[in-house]
Amino acid sequence: MLAGSGLTIGGNAYAAGDITLASATGPITTQSIRSGQSVDVDTAGIVTGTTISAGDSIGVWGAGGVTLTDLDAGIVEPVGEGSHDIGIGSNGAISVGAVHAAGDVGLAAGGNISAAAVTAGGDLLALAGGNTILGTLDIGGRLGIAGFGMLAGGGGKDDFDKEVVFAALQGGTATATGGSVTINGAVNAGSVNARVGQHLTTAAITTASLSATVGGTATINGHWNVWDSTWLKSNDIAIGNNGGISGYDVTLVSSNGAQTLVGDGLVPAGQTPAGYLLDGAEFGRIDASQLTIAGNGAASGRIDMLIGDLVLEGGNSEGGEQQAFGGRSYRFVTTSADNSHVEGVMRVVGDVVGPADYAAFVSGMVEVDADTATIALENNGSLTGVLEFVTPHLHVASAAVLDKLESDLNYTNRNYDLQTPTKTARPEGVVRADTIYVDPDNGSGATAFTLLVQNTGTSATPAGFLARYAEFFSPEGSTPGAIDMVINGQIDTGEGILTGKDVRDALMEDDDPARFKAGSMINGCPVTGGACTKIAPPPPPPPSYDPNPPLQGQLVLISTPAPDKLPFGNEETIEDNQEEGGVDSASSPILAPQPLFDTGPLVGSEETDEPISGGGNPALTGSGTVTLDQLDEEDEEKKKKKPAAGRAKTNDGDGKVK
Repeated sequence: MLAGSGLTIGGNAYAAGDITLASATGPITTQSIRSGQSVDVDTAGIVTGTTISAGDSIGVWGAGGVTLTDLDAGIVEPVGEGSHDIGIGSNGAISVGAVHAAGDVGLAAGGNISAAAVTAGGDLLALAGGNTILGTLDIGGRLGIAGFGMLAGGGGKDDFDKEVVFAALQGGTATATGGSVTINGAVNAGSVNARVGQHLTTAAITTASLSATVGGTATINGHWNVWDSTWLKSNDIAIGNNGGISGYDVTLVSSNGAQTLVGDGLVPAGQTPAGYLLDGAEFGRIDASQLTIAGNGAASGRIDMLIGDLVLEGGNSEGGEQQAFGGRSYRFVTTSADNSHVEGVMRVVGDVVGPADYAAFVSGMVEVDADTATIALENNGSLTGVLEFVTPHLHVASAAVLDKLESDLNYTNRNYDLQTPTKTARPEGVVRADTIYVDPDNGSGATAFTLLVQNTGTSATPAGFLARYAEFFSPEGSTPGAIDMVINGQIDTGEGILTGKDVRDALMEDDDPARFKAGSMINGCPVTGGACTKIAPPPPPPPSYDPNPPLQGQLVLISTPAPDKLPFGNEETIEDNQEEGGVDSASSPILAPQPLFDTGPLVGSEETDEPISGGGNPALTGSGTVTLDQLDEEDEEKKKKKPAAGRAKTNDGDGKVK
């Protein structure tokens, strides 16, 4: 049935064969349609209607938008040789109810997509230029979600090839949806592959494999049971109380440009985290044989990944078969934005502990804050597991030393700082595992390497790391002396703990000192052998001197009038002298002040009236106050004791002053 400017079917329509409804420009409005074969609706306007049922397939294109209720194809009296597919498309929005197809289902909209529920025996492909809201999805094949532009990429509505789109999704070249994707119901699909431009919110998902790239936050409100592998890249993540991920191999990738935060104790209470945050509770809701947390190594923050308190589980995972090292492995990684190589700075500031079988820290620089952090693979106090650092620069030290090393790997007095015990003694060490590997060859392209572990014990018993076995690898093709190593730690032999130079001797017994830079040390002992030494402290800094000190505080300005002249008590004497013909005070020369100390002969002088006493000035004892009259009286006595002019003090050798 064709119409030039629009078509309306007021009642229910039924045909044993195909039903075709087309309009060049106008809308198409229908009631219930049932076809024994296929239904095809095509208009440049909008399509509105109720249910459409077909024995074979359904195709609806409404350029202006599509609004329908329930659709089914190949469900009621299916055609034996049909494809049983449903395809709904529009340059505008699509809103449908329950969609059931024995074959594939395709939903493509330049605007929003809304579907109450979808059941498909084959694949479900949703391509949206706006937001997508879906209900329960029961998909026998693959679930693919991408942007509306992939409709043209797959050949357009008249010659569409879904395999082109699925290949682009798997290869990471598919365009993302123009908005967010929300799946309110449970999802059961053979595989899930999505490229979401904004946020992704899901309930439970059961599938063999899942790969999703999300421009915003990935919110997981149900449990994801992924038998094989999960790969989720997002700007942030939120795993709700009823959410979780289980599977054999789970990889969470942060695309956040600020920072990646993993664990507890990183965000003060009441504050919003600045970056991607996977807290300790969310981390605990992930059950995987292999769990990888990858951060953006090119983030704007000085530290690209910050790791707080985490519990590392051990034993066999419920998600799948054991991997090479046993039941549970964890990897913390910072990479380039395109995941092509390792780069960035990772710092551990919390306690990352548990009986994990394997844990790796992979970055351009790995830092462990010796003041606050612990990395320990232990089971009931016993060392277990393999701990590996894959980085050209591994630094275990106090936060102050770590900050200095970020600015300059060879700053002045570096080795003295590393040999000096941390303020809080941690004789058990801060990095502990049965086996510790340090592998500088992480693809970063570095040619110089630093392995630095500060002393967390005492000067007599250095500490820092504790292991039964430790090995430091040389990068392939590196030159002799490429590794700058200054470390402190202990070795657990099973029969006792090696400390001091015994650790040096054990680690270097079968090693080549030429691999390490000159001056490299283990517990203050040269890797080349010989006596252990204590590095001298740096000289104190010179006193500061300001060539132009501020005047404030040095000059006292008189800002109030001087008080009236106080009497000194000798005014009558001065007046008597003037009356007896003395020189007038206005014309008298300035006289030298009287001395404050007795300058007369000491004990033994014939002019001394009384011996010198150690009792001090009696005028300054007793009440603790001195009057001006008392000082005047003492002054007169001192004048009487003054020796005659020209008389010298001599010493005749008997120890007495003459």
